Amino acid sequence: GISERSELIPFQVPGQAIFLIMDFCHRKSACCEIKFAVVLAVCFIEPIQQRSTHQEKLKMKNLALSLSLLFLLLSFNACHKKKETALTPMEKLIEGNKRFAAGKPVHPDETLERIRELRRGQNPFAIVVSCSDSRLPPELIFDQGLGDIFSVRTAGNVIGDYELGSIEYAVEHLNCNLIIVMGHEECGAIQAFIDSKGSYKHLDHIKHILDYLGDEKEEQTLLAGKSATVQKAVLANIDHGVATLKNSEPVLKTLATQKKIQIVGAVYEMETGKVKFSPKH
Repeated sequence: GISERSELIPFQVPGQAIFLIMDFCHRKSACCEIKFAVVLAVCFIEPIQQRSTHQEKLKMKNLALSLSLLFLLLSFNACHKKKETALTPMEKLIEGNKRFAAGKPVHPDETLERIRELRRGQNPFAIVVSCSDSRLPPELIFDQGLGDIFSVRTAGNVIGDYELGSIEYAVEHLNCNLIIVMGHEECGAIQAFIDSKGSYKHLDHIKHILDYLGDEKEEQTLLAGKSATVQKAVLANIDHGVATLKNSEPVLKTLATQKKIQIVGAVYEMETGKVKFSPKH
């Protein structure tokens, strides 16, 4: 038969593991919900020792651990939400990109509950103006979810009247006060602009994008220096986008001058998945 000592071993190990987790939570400053989940698990497991049969003990142990793990998972999501709420819009983007680049995204705000919540309206915390390139959707690289980012995307992240109108809408009606102008390494639109050397001959709408880039003062200065590279042209294009928004009248310039909105340039690294924010903006 099973000795009294061997019969208790299966129940002692989970309890020890839970207390180790509790200690880890304390050292990592885990929120109260996670700590409560651990306490709940202990409360379930301790009475198991008093059950009359070995079979009942096993069933109750499995039930207790299952319920505790479920509560722990739900508590983790709640803690993450609390932490995100305490961050500034820029900090949310920075922390989200760190998770993405580390391969540890949490994919927030993607539930059916979130979908239904957004029927009542949207409240994005940031505007991201970026390239249409399929390799860098802002919601993914910043590890955000539905309703979190107001995204404006065009090839080469060029900004015309339609884009300005969209940005103004998000600022005036959705109360966004952070605007990111994000280019990326190995941009196809910028590469085409550099390769064309100012003489793109095809009669298609791509020509309008390249003409726009060619009219940028920042790109003209770069080309005049005879040292133009795609990477330098990407950075020059980002500078132009930031300057365009900061000087856009009648809405954005006034708000930027009054420091009611923040406009920042950024570049996405294709190799690492990291977003580098420009310190000069």
